[in-house]
Amino acid sequence: MKKTKTFTLALLTVALAAAGCGTTVGSDSDSDSGTGGQGTDTDSGTGGSGTDTDSGTGGGGSDTDGLGGGAGADGSGDGSGATSSAGGSQSGTGGTLPTGIEFEYDPSLDLEPETCADVQIDSEEIFLDIFMILDRSGSMTQPFGDNDSNGYCDVIDDPNNGSRWCNAINAIYGFFSDASTVGTGLSYGEFSNTGCDPFGMAVDFGVIEDGTSTQLDSLVGALNDDDPDGGTATQGAVETLIEETSTHTPTGTRRTIGVLITDGNPTQCLGQGGTAETESTQLNGFLVDHYEATGIPTFIIGMTGATMSNLELMAVGAGAEPHADYCDPSHTSCSYYTVGDGNPDAFMAALDSIRSSVLGCEYVVPASQVGLADLDTLDVHFTPATGETAIGLTRVADEAACAGPSEFYVDISGADPIVKLCPATCDLRDEGASIDIQLLCEGS
Repeated sequence: MKKTKTFTLALLTVALAAAGCGTTVGSDSDSDSGTGGQGTDTDSGTGGSGTDTDSGTGGGGSDTDGLGGGAGADGSGDGSGATSSAGGSQSGTGGTLPTGIEFEYDPSLDLEPETCADVQIDSEEIFLDIFMILDRSGSMTQPFGDNDSNGYCDVIDDPNNGSRWCNAINAIYGFFSDASTVGTGLSYGEFSNTGCDPFGMAVDFGVIEDGTSTQLDSLVGALNDDDPDGGTATQGAVETLIEETSTHTPTGTRRTIGVLITDGNPTQCLGQGGTAETESTQLNGFLVDHYEATGIPTFIIGMTGATMSNLELMAVGAGAEPHADYCDPSHTSCSYYTVGDGNPDAFMAALDSIRSSVLGCEYVVPASQVGLADLDTLDVHFTPATGETAIGLTRVADEAACAGPSEFYVDISGADPIVKLCPATCDLRDEGASIDIQLLCEGS
């Protein structure tokens, strides 16, 4: 691109003294221009003495008898006096333009033009902070029977015996130990005969940094610490999720959700004459109020043994978008998620679906880095896993327009634009997945 230079003109001082630039008779003053002003005639008919501050050209002198004034001091022009009644009224003649003006170019004084350049964005992936509570009631040892020790197991150390409990804890461990979950925040708790009020979580909140994270170790310890027993005090679990997520302050662009997992209907805290159905409706009211007040959604995951209509009563309006997947066959669309007996693969897929429904694969484009760059010229390359070839992605208008495995769209509703990978593209993510975002200069 051709660069336009800004020239600074250096005007050498030119002495205008004795240059005769427009002297006048009876001038009052001459400021900068070298030309005196018109004088005034006093009662005596005397023209005022001229003064030249810069040009060196004096005004005309005065004559008390009304005769012409004397020559102006330091002036080169011919000022002429006038008679007593019209002193200083006649203008002098101007001189010629001085010579000796030189122009110099100093490149150090050039002004840089206001332009932009292509911007490489240090994008940040958005992560979830998940507060999860698992039902630990006696029915979780099914199909071996309620409170049956044959349904107990530990993750990592024991093979999965197929009980609801073993399926659930292996799915939870598998989800949080997966490479795609590194960076996710987690707090974990369990409920059974835990009462109707909030209780303490088994694992306090922390971020899973990597596969050997102390947070992951804490989760394993909690999953293996207690065995299923007792009833289903669902209200206490709901109250705990509301309290924990309400008091949690996520950092940066992180987002918070609550997850409740159960294989049954509420059996405690039903109130006078209450039923599982009325209790589910009451708990839904708590969760909806929480969501409307904070924007924090709560997701309900049901397993075999739970009444799906009660799960729907509890989940609708609490933050989960209605969906067709993970619904009981009796529902074509639902707000809860059902995973049957908790088969770990299906369970983990449901958890991943919840994560995607909140985040998709989202990357913040800090507004401070955008500057003059043009969001319409986004260039996005996605590398699904370490060592794989980057894929150039195509931008579409929004999620509804997503149709293929190499597409993205942009959400500009917040302070910082967010690049969102379309679902089929997000599904390609594996260990070491990364994204490269470049904003091309506007007009380039």
